[in-house]
Amino acid sequence: MSRLRANQITNENANGAPNFPHGLTVTGIITATNNQTTFSNIVVGSAVTANSQGIDVTGVVTATSFKGNGANLTGIDATALKDGSGNVIVQASSLDVVVSAGKTFKPATTNSTDLGTTNERWRNVFTNDLNLSNEGSKNSVDGTWGDWTFQEGENDIFIINNRNGKKYKMNLTEVE
Repeated sequence: MSRLRANQITNENANGAPNFPHGLTVTGIITATNNQTTFSNIVVGSAVTANSQGIDVTGVVTATSFKGNGANLTGIDATALKDGSGNVIVQASSLDVVVSAGKTFKPATTNSTDLGTTNERWRNVFTNDLNLSNEGSKNSVDGTWGDWTFQEGENDIFIINNRNGKKYKMNLTEVE
């Protein structure tokens, strides 16, 4: 077995990197300090191939960051949000509901989407003021529309008619 020891290897004119027209086989670790190097084709074992078309990997890729818009990523289910075990937490079926970056959960269009059903109801609703409005439609009792806000006081519940500005207090009877 031959051994070659050198501090620097250059091309035959000593003015650049050497050429390896028949390839180069390295067993061990390769450390590259110049990130401007361009390769036309790299094969690492049988699991990774890199060329001008991109990088193909057979197996698992672990990355600590990602750069780009991800438009060409495949194998990602964009119809659901899932937990770490793959259980569906939120299912997207259409453009009925919008969740915005501003922390708003809303219907995509006015008066088009229900929250819950007659058989599947929300257990509790925690809210500050409760705003109710059927503007753009009519109620089934007198054919008008309303715009009301419920607010909590220390001992009372107040209702504000947002159409005329009048304020009301609910009469409450304590029960034991």
